Amino acid sequence: MIRYSQINNELISTPRRCGMIVFLLLSFGISSAQKPDHPFKPGEKLNYTMHFGWFEVGKAEFFIDPEIQTIDGEAYYSVQGIITPSGWGKIFKAITGCYESLINVETLRPLRSHREMKSGKKITDVRTDNFNYAYSDTLKIHTYVEDVDDHRYRAFPKKKDVPMLDFLSTFLFVRNVEFPDNQAIDLRSFYSNTLYEFRVIPGQLKTYEAKQRKFRSREYSLEFPRNSYFKKGKKHGSAIVSEEANRLPLRIEINMKLGTFYLKLDKNS
Repeated sequence: MIRYSQINNELISTPRRCGMIVFLLLSFGISSAQKPDHPFKPGEKLNYTMHFGWFEVGKAEFFIDPEIQTIDGEAYYSVQGIITPSGWGKIFKAITGCYESLINVETLRPLRSHREMKSGKKITDVRTDNFNYAYSDTLKIHTYVEDVDDHRYRAFPKKKDVPMLDFLSTFLFVRNVEFPDNQAIDLRSFYSNTLYEFRVIPGQLKTYEAKQRKFRSREYSLEFPRNSYFKKGKKHGSAIVSEEANRLPLRIEINMKLGTFYLKLDKNS
């Protein structure tokens, strides 16, 4: 597994706000009925361009290591995500986001996730989350925040049929999910010591043009609880996912009070 301090620069404004926005944007692209034959494979690499309104502000890269890791007799994907500034994003204070997770191949649940944020050359947030599923009714998470030498502990009650995920496992899970009878599904994702709960609602089939070709795809609506980030009564977001075997997330949009952010799959992916 790589160490994030080996990687370069990221996005806009404060680390927490940018990290949260990127988390929301990249969480969507994965069936409540899990199966080992996933639409993504080891060695897959996806590149996205990130926009704020009309302006390009960053790049996002997802990579699944070609080698499967075995821990206590179970197989795990090693998944990496890297966010870097580009275009107009470079006029802001550069923030680099580097993420890595070990994700169970069978269940797509995270075992351990690591994150390193940088503001210019200064490291602003380095943390590792360890997920403990041993308890029947509770998920316990131990977080070590390396840059301030602080141990933090959280416990969340388990909800039936609502998986608890992290940043990168959410991205994989939503690509893999089946929506029985086109019903919405609820998800819970842990990021930066906070639990984010949201709903993914399947929509209509459509034709989407990207990468100089046309895709048969489906558009999904994204619904978040009312809070300080989202305007009341406004559509929160959407995701367009190809209906092909690899279920590529083609475009992901989040509408927040500070503006509209979207990711678009690069033509070289």
